[in-house]
Amino acid sequence: MIEFWLTNDPTASWENLATALDGISEIKKVQEMMDLGMKEAIVALVEVMRSDREGGGKGGGGADFEAVSGEQLGEDDLVDVVEEVIDAASKWRSIGLVLRVKVAELDTISSKDHTDPTECLKDMLLAWLQLRYDFTRFGLPSWKLLCQAISKPVLGYNPALAMKIAHNHYTISHVP
Repeated sequence: MIEFWLTNDPTASWENLATALDGISEIKKVQEMMDLGMKEAIVALVEVMRSDREGGGKGGGGADFEAVSGEQLGEDDLVDVVEEVIDAASKWRSIGLVLRVKVAELDTISSKDHTDPTECLKDMLLAWLQLRYDFTRFGLPSWKLLCQAISKPVLGYNPALAMKIAHNHYTISHVP
């Protein structure tokens, strides 16, 4: 449908489509984060939106990120995980909730004398990596689980960040 619109409308452009989709800010974020052209960024976001609409991903909502590494992450991966989500540090509690870190754990982190949300983010991610949540029900920590959680249309919703992480952690078997 998008291709039809672009090829049959002489005034059509990817920028016009982005404006029509009312998602230009998200598209620009994906474009910058993944170093993509406008067309590729729109295609990536349309895929996430389609998956959201169809209820894709574990627990519904969010893309399923099948090509993203599902290998278990551990404490040794803390620095890498923090580097990927550092731009969302101010939303550390929301991200912790969608990652299913126990509320009591999040309250403990909140009660510490942190003046920088980055420190709270680090503590929350460490709790996640140390399996201080119901991992038997929600799955072990992995890049895939992180992408699914961040892309869910609830508290931590950030499809641009999820797409960036997915782009950085595709499994070898899925790389074109």
